[in-house]
Amino acid sequence: MFLEEADSDGLAQEDRTQTLIDSFFDRVGEEEKSDEAVCPNLGMEMISYDYLSYLESIEPNNTESENESDNNLLKHHDIIDRFIEKADSNASFSLSEDDASVNRDQKDYISDNEIEEDTFLTETLAKIYIKQKKYEQALTIIKRLSLNFPKKSAYFADQIQFLEHLIINEKNKKQS
Repeated sequence: MFLEEADSDGLAQEDRTQTLIDSFFDRVGEEEKSDEAVCPNLGMEMISYDYLSYLESIEPNNTESENESDNNLLKHHDIIDRFIEKADSNASFSLSEDDASVNRDQKDYISDNEIEEDTFLTETLAKIYIKQKKYEQALTIIKRLSLNFPKKSAYFADQIQFLEHLIINEKNKKQS
């Protein structure tokens, strides 16, 4: 008796499964038709997913846009040609440096040995000097930072010791 109920449930289950599968395929067929209506310009079936066939279908559109861009470039080409002709006729010009500009350029460059009060002294700058193996400049920056921030003096004291050891090691390497 239990087996008979199971068989009837199994048949009902199979019928239900079959109904679900059929409805799914019906919906998929409707979606494919709607996709074809949305993309009529492709001129190819949605079955093919080949990239080359896709490029071939789009290629006529690309050639039209390339021709338009070439025409735009040629429109401005005559302006460029006229400018070049004018430049060739007035080819005499010279550059001269003013004393003020030379002095201004020299002021812009500060040597690494000069660390003034006005410059920004940061821990990041000290780290950069350490990476460049300019340990003495990094040490002066860290010492000034420890004076400016007394609450962090213990933190800076460790870094100062580390830098002093690095400087001693560098001097020993140079002497060897």
